[in-house]
Amino acid sequence: MKFSNRMIVLLTLCLVIAALCIVWLAIYTQKRIPREIEFSIAHQELNPSIGKAGLESKSNSVLPQKIAWSHTTEGSVVKHVNVFKSKTTFNTFDILDEVGGVENALKKGEQPTSGDDKTKVEEERAYQPRKLKVIVVPHSHNDPGWIRTIDSYFEAQTKLILNNMVEKLLIYPKMTFIWAETVFLSMWWKDLDKTSREAVRKLIDRRQLEVVSGGWILTDEANCHYSAIIDQMIEGHQWLRENIGCIPKTSWSLDPFGYSSLHPYLYKKVGYDNAVILRVSDDIKNSLQRRKGLEFYWRQIWDRSNETDIFTLMMPYMLYNIKHSCGPDKDICLMFDFRQIPGEVSESRAVPIDSSNIDRQAKLLLTQYQKKANLFRHGIVLIPLGDDFRYDRSVEWDQQYKNYQKLFNYINAQDNWNVHVRFGIVQDYFDEVAKVVVESGKSHREFFPSLSGDFFPYTDHDDEYWTGYFTTRPFRKLLSRELEVYLRAAEILNTHCVRQNTQTGGQLYNTKDMLEHLDVARKNLALFQHHDAIAGTSTVWVVQDYESRLYEGLSLVNSVIGSALSSLLSSTVKSVTPIAVRVLDPLYSRTLTSVQIIRLNDDRVKIVIFNPVTRERQELVQLLVDEEELEITDNRGRSVTSQMTKDHKLTRNQYTLSFLAELPALGIVTYDLVKTVSPKHRHVSTITEFKNFNHTNDVIIMENEILSVNISASRGQLVAIGLKSDGTRLRTPIRFLFYSSRRSGAYIFAPNVPASEKNFSRPQSITSVRGPVFSEVRVKYSCVTHILRLVNSSEPIGHALEVDNIVDMTSFDYDDLELVMRLDSSLKSKDIFYTDQNGYHIMKRRRRTNMLLEANYYPSSSVVYIEDDAHRLSVITAQPLGVSSLKQGSIELMLDRRLKYDDGRGLGAGVTDNKVFLGRFYVLPEKIFDVSARNQEPYSAPSLLANILIDSLRNYPILAVTNYRDNLPAVSLMNAPMPCDVLLVNLRMFGNSSNRAAMILHKQATSAKFRMTNIELECSKMETRIVIPRLFHSLQLQRVYESSLSLLHRKHEIPLEQPLNLETLELYAYEIIFDKTINI
Repeated sequence: MKFSNRMIVLLTLCLVIAALCIVWLAIYTQKRIPREIEFSIAHQELNPSIGKAGLESKSNSVLPQKIAWSHTTEGSVVKHVNVFKSKTTFNTFDILDEVGGVENALKKGEQPTSGDDKTKVEEERAYQPRKLKVIVVPHSHNDPGWIRTIDSYFEAQTKLILNNMVEKLLIYPKMTFIWAETVFLSMWWKDLDKTSREAVRKLIDRRQLEVVSGGWILTDEANCHYSAIIDQMIEGHQWLRENIGCIPKTSWSLDPFGYSSLHPYLYKKVGYDNAVILRVSDDIKNSLQRRKGLEFYWRQIWDRSNETDIFTLMMPYMLYNIKHSCGPDKDICLMFDFRQIPGEVSESRAVPIDSSNIDRQAKLLLTQYQKKANLFRHGIVLIPLGDDFRYDRSVEWDQQYKNYQKLFNYINAQDNWNVHVRFGIVQDYFDEVAKVVVESGKSHREFFPSLSGDFFPYTDHDDEYWTGYFTTRPFRKLLSRELEVYLRAAEILNTHCVRQNTQTGGQLYNTKDMLEHLDVARKNLALFQHHDAIAGTSTVWVVQDYESRLYEGLSLVNSVIGSALSSLLSSTVKSVTPIAVRVLDPLYSRTLTSVQIIRLNDDRVKIVIFNPVTRERQELVQLLVDEEELEITDNRGRSVTSQMTKDHKLTRNQYTLSFLAELPALGIVTYDLVKTVSPKHRHVSTITEFKNFNHTNDVIIMENEILSVNISASRGQLVAIGLKSDGTRLRTPIRFLFYSSRRSGAYIFAPNVPASEKNFSRPQSITSVRGPVFSEVRVKYSCVTHILRLVNSSEPIGHALEVDNIVDMTSFDYDDLELVMRLDSSLKSKDIFYTDQNGYHIMKRRRRTNMLLEANYYPSSSVVYIEDDAHRLSVITAQPLGVSSLKQGSIELMLDRRLKYDDGRGLGAGVTDNKVFLGRFYVLPEKIFDVSARNQEPYSAPSLLANILIDSLRNYPILAVTNYRDNLPAVSLMNAPMPCDVLLVNLRMFGNSSNRAAMILHKQATSAKFRMTNIELECSKMETRIVIPRLFHSLQLQRVYESSLSLLHRKHEIPLEQPLNLETLELYAYEIIFDKTINI
């Protein structure tokens, strides 16, 4: 091809212009490149990838305004307006919209990039320190039960780790170690000699040893109720203070399978300064990492003043073992795991460090440290050095210390590398970060971003979501809740009895024995909050060990409750001998078995009822009896309307006697069960069986003053619920379905979709029960007995439909099936639903249709609801489980799962040890009266009615019987009910004397969109401001201190007559000093 002279000139001119543009761009780019930390510039030869491209990835621009996009039901794209008005840099709800709404730039399961080559970092390092500082933290993750029981782990490994810890840290003064689980410390400490105990304290004082977290265990974050979390914190922290004298300052939580937003709030309330987390889905980590957001102030959605902020480090890689900790390259990290035990299978590729390899190995290791450091806003990096049950062999301490110390000495000696590496504790890391912030001239909150929200669901691979454990082994989850309820009741009763004994010198209550019972029960319950216990992700024999401890706890607290009721009733009637009281089994046990039938050997027996909540209430009480000619009278001898129901399928005499009990706030009341020839107000239930399932139009109607409920007589399914206050009829069909497993296991929910209804197309039987106290429809399927019950009351219990499910998946016929209950309503809820977080507050959720079904499951501990502009529909649950809303107007709850196969997360087994259990729910329809409030409320919250029903379902009345014949007047431990929106979380003795107690209060959030109709509650008339000395009858107070949540730190003394100022959605802990004391 020939060129003319004109073309050549033009081409030359273009080339000159292009060259000038390149030169100008290079100059401009050079000006835009921020000063890189000196160690990176000095050592590009160590890490070739940290070159010009790596430097150019650091821009000077501020973090761009974050816009999350979502799809409406019509498919149009709209700008999403965040309902949570807390002002934070990041919100995990928005991040899920971002990463779930587009194809991820990085595949899940990959390591996040180091921020130095492939990823364009959106924000420069906030401050460039003079030197890279690396803090290497040896640790050992010890599960108190998983593959082996806690006792087996302790004897085989944990005891050796702790013994080695003392010996080796004294030998190697430069080495450090951290420990988290107080339960293991307590087991080890009791047999430790005085010299070793002093050595532990010495190691802590000189910052070689740090106790992090310090709770009794490391809790699961999805299934635990907040009250149980607090209890285990108190248990661990009080033990540490009384025995070792240390106070934890940092939460170290690397193994839970996702993170609740409530936990950082609790950490802040107990006095922690910092938190470390790890198991967060890679897409969220990558999103934060690209913005240098792996360190942030974690803030609550209701916080407007930043008071709940806790500084949080999110570790960047997949796991906490050495392979995933030194940097992004796993194969290189394995070259620095120096544990070499003959005969032990290991991934380690390490060779001992000597003069021949130290330069090469030091450069390799430093490259990883540099890459990890580039993910953060400063030149400080934390490197965990450990794994599950590491350092159980004495030789590992020597191997890790000697090889690493050689590397540290070599690296630190290279002045031109500008790096300092050392062993340290977690607090050392946060101290160094704080120094960098001070040097920058900025405040911490200017230096770091803020974040609100939680980190559920969790996935470690592209299509495997850890949402199955929200439900796995539901019987044990239920058993834990039962112990929580009974233990709290026992604590409150015990506090009053101890004080009664102290003040009167009475001998009706054996304080010493009862406190020992409570101590064992507390520890057993605390142990089960461990993230492999309540999660249901342990081996069968470990599950059996946990279960036996829960049963032991229930037996012990029953003994405490019985003794306390006896003491309080005896003192009421001034009886010098204790009134014998027998506490009945928990509700689930009474429902599933017939062993606790009340038999009248004489003409009457007294039913003793303790109301463990701080408001007056009316509750349905149901008793199994063996006679029909009985009636109920109150403690004034007045006959009470009751309903007798005979189970006609049983050959023996067995009846259920039901009545509505009026219960005083935190009170004890008795009813007499009396033999009589002609009961005045006892009614026999009308029982109807429906056998012709072909008539699809037949409807069973149940009604009370508030609701009208329609149930299909052909399928036994709920069809609709009507609100009589405005004539609204909500379509609310309930169905049961099975998901078949694709590769589900104890942790993972991976179903074949869609779910199938074939096992529930035709019920085995449908029975209707009617009477003046309640009406119910009982539907029997192959593995579920489904009970819909409506109580004839205008009190809160009459505003909701009770749903009981007796689930039996014990047969291998249900292998690899996962059972759900789905409620499909007529509400126009779009793609939004709401779940509680650990029973404390509400989180907004979105159904993301471009994500897998299982990725749209979330944990719920007490309530899930949907709403539109006119109505809200809530399902209140008595036990934790997984929930979702898979289409508009739908609520889905997983009930049980039976799985043959392991899901590859270390358990090595499926889940086939299912037990029959009782799942209890309320379905609550509510009309929205104030539509404008919906947009004005900064966060979603239950109605006052919903909060009352949540509390009622959880803290149900505790029943006992006595043969005492004389009248027993009602006893209320309170002078007046508490306000409806204030919960008494606990009132318990602590310490070694009888004059100290802890009281914890929770001011709940309630939505202003609702109002209760046909009901007036005494607690709603109470002043919100509470004066502590005026709360309880028999507790004479000397001093009151506001305290940190685990009672480690006194904040200030509260004048006795000063009203409390309780802010919404806040927890308050008070240390109460009584006027007299005796040693116990």
